[in-house]
Amino acid sequence: MNQKRLTLASNALRTAHSIGKLLQLFNSRTCSLVLGAGARHTSDLKSISAKHLCVSAQSIRMIKDLIPYISAALQVFLSPTATRADEIMGEFMPAYNDFTLHLKEIISKLSAILITRTKTHLQSITPRTFFTVVGVKKEKKEKKEK
Repeated sequence: MNQKRLTLASNALRTAHSIGKLLQLFNSRTCSLVLGAGARHTSDLKSISAKHLCVSAQSIRMIKDLIPYISAALQVFLSPTATRADEIMGEFMPAYNDFTLHLKEIISKLSAILITRTKTHLQSITPRTFFTVVGVKKEKKEKKEK
């Protein structure tokens, strides 16, 4: 019985290490393809659009949110010693921190796109066009006529 528990604990640590490496690989590839614009070269995209950034951000957020659950699932197989549980979290923390940083970078890039688009659209709206669309001039004319 004790030998089986030891084997499970050893396998849990190896699995945690492998999953941690896999998460770091996913993060680095996503970062290089989306933020580094590597997808333009590998898949003949003309540009990385806001849609691509949003899909990337959602997938990173989902995986980042799953990391504590994956860690908890692997800790079940360990003995109740705290050092082993810390080892498993130690495998996932670099990936978790990288995901957090990567997510912030994507959100700042999305914000920059939205700010640029907002400024462009605001410049195309003149006060005259805005008030005509809203109907303010008609109301002013009606008040003057009374």
